[in-house]
Amino acid sequence: MSIPIRNVYYLLCYAWDALQEGEQVDVDLDGSGPAVNLLGRVLEAGVTHLLKRGLGREYLVQEATVAGIRGKLQFGVTLKRNLLAEGRTVCAFDELHHDVLANQILKATLRRLLPAPDLDPALHDRLLGLHRRLHDISEIALTSRSFRTVQPHRNARVYLFLMSLCRLVYDNLLVDQETGQARFRDFVRDERQMAALFEQFVFNFYRQEQSAYTVRRPHLQWQAEATEEDRKYLPIMRTDVVLRSALDTIVLDTKFYRQSFVTSRTGAQPKVHSSHLYQMLAYLKNYEPEVGVAAGILLYPTIDEDFCYQYRILGHPVRVCSVNLMQPWTVIHGQLLELLRAGGNPS
Repeated sequence: MSIPIRNVYYLLCYAWDALQEGEQVDVDLDGSGPAVNLLGRVLEAGVTHLLKRGLGREYLVQEATVAGIRGKLQFGVTLKRNLLAEGRTVCAFDELHHDVLANQILKATLRRLLPAPDLDPALHDRLLGLHRRLHDISEIALTSRSFRTVQPHRNARVYLFLMSLCRLVYDNLLVDQETGQARFRDFVRDERQMAALFEQFVFNFYRQEQSAYTVRRPHLQWQAEATEEDRKYLPIMRTDVVLRSALDTIVLDTKFYRQSFVTSRTGAQPKVHSSHLYQMLAYLKNYEPEVGVAAGILLYPTIDEDFCYQYRILGHPVRVCSVNLMQPWTVIHGQLLELLRAGGNPS
Protein backbone atom coordinates (compact mmCIF):
# COMPACT_ATOMS: atom_id res chain seq x y z
CA MET A 1 0.00 0.00 0.00
CA SER A 2 1.67 3.21 -1.20
CA ILE A 3 0.82 5.84 1.43
CA PRO A 4 2.11 9.43 1.06
CA ILE A 5 5.13 10.11 3.24
CA ARG A 6 3.41 12.95 5.10
CA ASN A 7 0.55 10.67 6.13
CA VAL A 8 2.91 7.89 7.20
CA TYR A 9 4.56 10.44 9.47
CA TYR A 10 1.23 11.37 11.04
CA LEU A 11 0.45 7.69 11.59
CA LEU A 12 3.77 7.28 13.41
CA CYS A 13 3.34 10.42 15.52
CA TYR A 14 -0.12 9.41 16.72
CA ALA A 15 0.85 5.77 17.22
CA TRP A 16 3.80 6.85 19.39
CA ASP A 17 1.57 9.33 21.24
CA ALA A 18 3.98 12.05 20.18
CA LEU A 19 2.10 14.38 17.82
CA GLN A 20 3.31 17.52 19.60
CA GLU A 21 6.90 16.29 19.62
CA GLY A 22 6.64 15.29 15.95
CA GLU A 23 5.50 18.81 15.11
CA GLN A 24 8.43 20.29 17.07
CA VAL A 25 10.83 18.39 14.82
CA ASP A 26 11.00 20.49 11.67
CA VAL A 27 11.17 17.84 8.94
CA ASP A 28 10.54 18.25 5.22
CA LEU A 29 7.71 15.84 4.41
CA ASP A 30 7.14 16.78 0.79
CA GLY A 31 7.58 14.23 -1.94
CA SER A 32 7.69 10.48 -1.64
CA GLY A 33 10.27 7.74 -2.01
CA PRO A 34 11.51 4.86 0.14
CA ALA A 35 10.49 4.88 3.79
CA VAL A 36 14.16 4.79 4.80
CA ASN A 37 14.44 8.39 3.58
CA LEU A 38 11.49 9.43 5.77
CA LEU A 39 13.14 7.87 8.81
CA GLY A 40 16.48 9.44 7.91
CA ARG A 41 14.96 12.90 7.49
CA VAL A 42 13.08 12.68 10.78
CA LEU A 43 16.20 11.49 12.59
CA GLU A 44 18.23 14.29 10.99
CA ALA A 45 15.69 16.91 12.05
CA GLY A 46 15.35 15.45 15.54
CA VAL A 47 19.08 15.28 16.27
CA THR A 48 19.56 18.79 14.83
CA HIS A 49 16.79 20.02 17.14
CA LEU A 50 18.50 18.43 20.15
CA LEU A 51 21.91 19.84 19.25
CA LYS A 52 20.44 23.36 19.00
CA ARG A 53 18.76 23.20 22.41
CA GLY A 54 21.49 21.06 24.01
CA LEU A 55 21.77 17.30 24.27
CA GLY A 56 20.22 15.68 27.31
CA ARG A 57 22.58 15.01 30.20
CA GLU A 58 22.50 12.72 33.20
CA TYR A 59 24.51 12.40 36.39
CA LEU A 60 27.07 9.62 36.07
CA VAL A 61 29.36 8.33 38.80
CA GLN A 62 32.96 9.29 38.07
CA GLU A 63 36.08 8.15 39.91
CA ALA A 64 39.12 10.40 39.69
CA THR A 65 42.15 11.73 41.54
CA VAL A 66 41.39 15.22 42.85
CA ALA A 67 42.95 17.84 45.10
CA GLY A 68 41.33 17.58 48.52
CA ILE A 69 38.10 15.62 48.76
CA ARG A 70 35.17 15.68 46.36
CA GLY A 71 32.17 13.42 46.81
CA LYS A 72 32.86 10.04 48.40
CA LEU A 73 36.46 9.36 49.43
CA GLN A 74 37.89 6.08 48.15
CA PHE A 75 40.14 5.66 51.18
CA GLY A 76 41.74 2.31 50.37
CA VAL A 77 42.73 3.30 46.83
CA THR A 78 44.02 6.67 48.07
CA LEU A 79 46.30 4.97 50.64
CA LYS A 80 47.50 2.38 48.14
CA ARG A 81 48.61 5.12 45.75
CA ASN A 82 50.17 7.13 48.60
CA LEU A 83 48.32 10.31 47.54
CA LEU A 84 47.65 11.86 50.94
CA ALA A 85 51.20 13.20 51.21
CA GLU A 86 50.52 15.16 48.02
CA GLY A 87 47.21 16.54 49.28
CA ARG A 88 45.28 14.49 46.75
CA THR A 89 42.69 11.71 47.02
CA VAL A 90 40.74 9.29 44.87
CA CYS A 91 37.04 10.16 45.06
CA ALA A 92 33.77 9.02 43.50
CA PHE A 93 31.32 11.79 42.60
CA ASP A 94 28.34 12.48 40.36
CA GLU A 95 28.93 14.60 37.27
CA LEU A 96 26.62 15.67 34.44
CA HIS A 97 27.52 14.04 31.12
CA HIS A 98 26.15 13.91 27.59
CA ASP A 99 27.59 10.44 27.05
CA VAL A 100 24.45 8.61 28.15
CA LEU A 101 22.50 5.74 26.61
CA ALA A 102 19.83 7.83 24.86
CA ASN A 103 22.49 9.84 23.00
CA GLN A 104 24.47 6.68 22.29
CA ILE A 105 21.37 5.15 20.68
CA LEU A 106 20.93 8.25 18.50
CA LYS A 107 24.55 8.07 17.37
CA ALA A 108 24.38 4.33 16.73
CA THR A 109 21.19 4.76 14.68
CA LEU A 110 22.82 7.48 12.56
CA ARG A 111 25.71 5.10 11.90
CA ARG A 112 23.30 2.26 11.18
CA LEU A 113 21.42 4.28 8.56
CA LEU A 114 24.51 5.31 6.57
CA PRO A 115 24.90 2.07 4.54
CA ALA A 116 21.15 1.74 3.98
CA PRO A 117 20.20 1.01 0.37
CA ASP A 118 18.08 3.68 -1.36
CA LEU A 119 19.21 6.34 1.12
CA ASP A 120 19.34 9.68 -0.69
CA PRO A 121 23.04 10.65 -1.21
CA ALA A 122 22.56 14.21 0.05
CA LEU A 123 20.73 12.90 3.12
CA HIS A 124 23.56 10.38 3.66
CA ASP A 125 26.08 13.21 3.78
CA ARG A 126 24.01 15.21 6.27
CA LEU A 127 23.56 12.19 8.55
CA LEU A 128 27.30 11.52 8.39
CA GLY A 129 27.92 15.13 9.41
CA LEU A 130 25.61 14.75 12.42
CA HIS A 131 27.35 11.52 13.39
CA ARG A 132 30.68 13.35 13.41
CA ARG A 133 29.24 16.15 15.55
CA LEU A 134 28.51 13.55 18.22
CA HIS A 135 32.22 12.76 18.61
CA ASP A 136 32.00 12.98 22.41
CA ILE A 137 29.33 10.25 22.51
CA SER A 138 30.52 6.64 22.81
CA GLU A 139 29.91 4.16 20.00
CA ILE A 140 27.75 1.23 21.08
CA ALA A 141 26.45 -1.89 19.37
CA LEU A 142 22.67 -1.57 19.30
CA THR A 143 20.63 -4.45 20.70
CA SER A 144 16.99 -4.81 21.64
CA ARG A 145 18.13 -4.56 25.27
CA SER A 146 19.37 -1.02 24.56
CA PHE A 147 15.80 0.11 24.02
CA ARG A 148 14.47 -1.76 27.05
CA THR A 149 17.15 -0.17 29.24
CA VAL A 150 17.08 3.44 28.06
CA GLN A 151 15.18 5.80 30.32
CA PRO A 152 15.06 9.33 28.92
CA HIS A 153 14.02 11.96 31.43
CA ARG A 154 10.23 11.92 31.67
CA ASN A 155 10.07 15.57 30.62
CA ALA A 156 12.22 14.96 27.53
CA ARG A 157 9.37 13.82 25.28
CA VAL A 158 11.31 14.60 22.11
CA TYR A 159 13.75 11.92 23.24
CA LEU A 160 10.89 9.44 23.72
CA PHE A 161 9.72 10.22 20.19
CA LEU A 162 13.21 9.73 18.77
CA MET A 163 13.75 6.50 20.71
CA SER A 164 10.61 5.11 19.04
CA LEU A 165 12.04 6.17 15.68
CA CYS A 166 15.40 4.54 16.45
CA ARG A 167 13.64 1.33 17.43
CA LEU A 168 11.77 1.32 14.12
CA VAL A 169 15.09 1.71 12.26
CA TYR A 170 16.66 -1.04 14.37
CA ASP A 171 13.78 -3.45 13.67
CA ASN A 172 13.76 -2.85 9.92
CA LEU A 173 17.34 -2.16 8.88
CA LEU A 174 19.24 -5.44 8.76
CA VAL A 175 23.01 -5.00 8.65
CA ASP A 176 25.48 -7.82 7.95
CA GLN A 177 28.13 -7.34 10.66
CA GLU A 178 30.85 -9.00 8.55
CA THR A 179 30.32 -7.24 5.21
CA GLY A 180 28.60 -4.07 6.44
CA GLN A 181 25.95 -4.50 3.76
CA ALA A 182 22.48 -3.35 4.76
CA ARG A 183 18.99 -4.36 3.71
CA PHE A 184 16.04 -2.19 4.64
CA ARG A 185 12.77 -3.97 5.26
CA ASP A 186 10.22 -1.33 4.25
CA PHE A 187 7.76 -1.34 7.15
CA VAL A 188 5.13 0.44 5.02
CA ARG A 189 4.95 -2.69 2.85
CA ASP A 190 4.87 -5.02 5.84
CA GLU A 191 1.20 -5.76 6.54
CA ARG A 192 1.89 -7.06 10.03
CA GLN A 193 3.78 -3.97 11.15
CA MET A 194 1.34 -1.62 9.48
CA ALA A 195 -1.66 -3.39 11.01
CA ALA A 196 -0.22 -2.81 14.50
CA LEU A 197 0.72 0.78 13.59
CA PHE A 198 -2.74 1.53 12.17
CA GLU A 199 -4.49 0.11 15.24
CA GLN A 200 -2.37 2.18 17.63
CA PHE A 201 -2.82 5.26 15.43
CA VAL A 202 -6.63 4.99 15.51
CA PHE A 203 -6.65 4.36 19.26
CA ASN A 204 -4.51 7.42 20.06
CA PHE A 205 -6.22 9.59 17.43
CA TYR A 206 -9.61 9.17 19.09
CA ARG A 207 -8.09 9.50 22.53
CA GLN A 208 -6.58 12.88 21.61
CA GLU A 209 -8.91 14.40 19.04
CA GLN A 210 -12.37 14.09 20.59
CA SER A 211 -13.97 14.27 24.03
CA ALA A 212 -17.47 12.85 23.53
CA TYR A 213 -16.27 9.28 24.14
CA THR A 214 -13.84 7.64 26.51
CA VAL A 215 -11.41 5.42 24.61
CA ARG A 216 -10.26 2.03 25.91
CA ARG A 217 -9.34 -1.43 24.65
CA PRO A 218 -10.87 -3.78 27.23
CA HIS A 219 -10.68 -7.56 27.30
CA LEU A 220 -14.23 -8.88 26.95
CA GLN A 221 -15.56 -11.81 28.91
CA TRP A 222 -16.97 -14.79 27.08
CA GLN A 223 -20.65 -15.28 27.97
CA ALA A 224 -20.11 -19.00 28.36
CA GLU A 225 -21.26 -21.48 30.95
CA ALA A 226 -18.19 -23.44 31.96
CA THR A 227 -16.12 -24.52 34.93
CA GLU A 228 -13.22 -22.31 35.99
CA GLU A 229 -10.80 -24.94 34.68
CA ASP A 230 -12.49 -25.04 31.27
CA ARG A 231 -12.60 -21.22 31.08
CA LYS A 232 -8.80 -21.13 31.17
CA TYR A 233 -8.74 -22.52 27.62
CA LEU A 234 -10.96 -19.84 26.08
CA PRO A 235 -8.96 -17.38 23.93
CA ILE A 236 -8.55 -13.80 25.10
CA MET A 237 -11.08 -11.47 23.47
CA ARG A 238 -9.09 -8.22 23.14
CA THR A 239 -10.71 -5.31 21.36
CA ASP A 240 -8.82 -2.77 19.23
CA VAL A 241 -10.79 0.34 20.22
CA VAL A 242 -13.92 0.76 22.35
CA LEU A 243 -15.54 4.20 22.53
CA ARG A 244 -18.09 4.75 25.30
CA SER A 245 -20.31 7.69 26.16
CA ALA A 246 -23.38 8.12 28.35
CA LEU A 247 -25.52 7.44 25.27
CA ASP A 248 -23.83 4.66 23.35
CA THR A 249 -20.90 2.29 22.91
CA ILE A 250 -18.95 1.70 19.70
CA VAL A 251 -16.65 -1.27 19.21
CA LEU A 252 -14.19 -0.36 16.45
CA ASP A 253 -11.97 -2.99 14.88
CA THR A 254 -9.13 -1.91 12.57
CA LYS A 255 -8.18 -4.02 9.56
CA PHE A 256 -5.07 -3.38 7.48
CA TYR A 257 -5.33 -5.42 4.27
CA ARG A 258 -4.21 -4.80 0.71
CA GLN A 259 -7.70 -5.81 -0.39
CA SER A 260 -10.60 -4.59 1.72
CA PHE A 261 -12.95 -7.17 0.22
CA VAL A 262 -12.67 -10.72 -1.06
CA THR A 263 -13.93 -12.28 -4.28
CA SER A 264 -14.50 -15.96 -4.90
CA ARG A 265 -13.65 -15.69 -8.60
CA THR A 266 -12.82 -13.14 -11.30
CA GLY A 267 -15.73 -10.82 -11.94
CA ALA A 268 -17.69 -11.94 -8.88
CA GLN A 269 -19.28 -9.47 -6.47
CA PRO A 270 -16.73 -8.48 -3.79
CA LYS A 271 -17.74 -9.43 -0.25
CA VAL A 272 -16.79 -8.32 3.25
CA HIS A 273 -14.32 -10.70 4.88
CA SER A 274 -16.59 -13.14 6.69
CA SER A 275 -14.06 -13.72 9.49
CA HIS A 276 -14.04 -9.98 10.23
CA LEU A 277 -17.81 -9.92 10.61
CA TYR A 278 -17.79 -13.06 12.76
CA GLN A 279 -15.18 -11.49 15.02
CA MET A 280 -17.15 -8.25 15.34
CA LEU A 281 -20.37 -10.10 16.16
CA ALA A 282 -18.54 -12.10 18.83
CA TYR A 283 -17.46 -8.82 20.42
CA LEU A 284 -20.93 -7.28 20.27
CA LYS A 285 -22.86 -10.29 21.58
CA ASN A 286 -20.44 -10.97 24.43
CA TYR A 287 -20.42 -7.27 25.37
CA GLU A 288 -24.25 -7.13 25.63
CA PRO A 289 -24.53 -7.99 29.36
CA GLU A 290 -22.30 -5.03 30.24
CA VAL A 291 -23.35 -2.29 27.79
CA GLY A 292 -26.51 -3.48 26.06
CA VAL A 293 -26.75 -2.97 22.30
CA ALA A 294 -23.34 -1.71 21.16
CA ALA A 295 -22.53 -0.65 17.62
CA GLY A 296 -19.64 -2.00 15.55
CA ILE A 297 -17.33 -0.42 13.00
CA LEU A 298 -14.89 -2.34 10.81
CA LEU A 299 -12.37 0.27 9.63
CA TYR A 300 -10.14 -0.36 6.61
CA PRO A 301 -7.38 1.99 5.39
CA THR A 302 -7.41 2.36 1.60
CA ILE A 303 -5.59 4.37 -1.04
CA ASP A 304 -7.99 4.13 -3.98
CA GLU A 305 -11.57 3.84 -2.76
CA ASP A 306 -14.08 5.19 -0.27
CA PHE A 307 -16.97 3.24 1.20
CA CYS A 308 -19.19 3.00 4.25
CA TYR A 309 -21.77 0.18 4.22
CA GLN A 310 -24.36 -0.02 6.98
CA TYR A 311 -26.13 -3.07 8.39
CA ARG A 312 -28.14 -4.15 11.40
CA ILE A 313 -27.11 -7.66 12.37
CA LEU A 314 -28.74 -9.49 15.29
CA GLY A 315 -29.99 -6.13 16.53
CA HIS A 316 -26.60 -4.38 16.39
CA PRO A 317 -25.75 -1.50 14.02
CA VAL A 318 -22.61 -2.47 12.09
CA ARG A 319 -20.71 -0.29 9.64
CA VAL A 320 -17.95 -1.38 7.25
CA CYS A 321 -16.04 1.81 6.40
CA SER A 322 -12.82 3.04 4.87
CA VAL A 323 -10.41 5.88 5.54
CA ASN A 324 -8.54 6.88 2.40
CA LEU A 325 -4.89 7.52 3.31
CA MET A 326 -4.14 9.12 -0.06
CA GLN A 327 -6.11 12.20 0.94
CA PRO A 328 -4.66 15.36 2.51
CA TRP A 329 -4.22 14.94 6.23
CA THR A 330 -6.94 17.48 7.09
CA VAL A 331 -9.45 15.40 5.11
CA ILE A 332 -8.38 12.18 6.86
CA HIS A 333 -8.69 13.94 10.23
CA GLY A 334 -12.21 15.09 9.41
CA GLN A 335 -13.25 11.71 8.00
CA LEU A 336 -12.24 9.89 11.19
CA LEU A 337 -14.17 12.34 13.36
CA GLU A 338 -17.19 12.09 11.06
CA LEU A 339 -17.36 8.36 11.79
CA LEU A 340 -18.24 9.21 15.40
CA ARG A 341 -20.75 11.95 14.68
CA ALA A 342 -23.30 9.34 13.63
CA GLY A 343 -22.79 7.73 17.04
CA GLY A 344 -23.69 4.14 17.71
CA ASN A 345 -26.97 4.22 15.78
CA PRO A 346 -26.41 5.66 12.29
CA SER A 347 -29.53 6.13 10.22
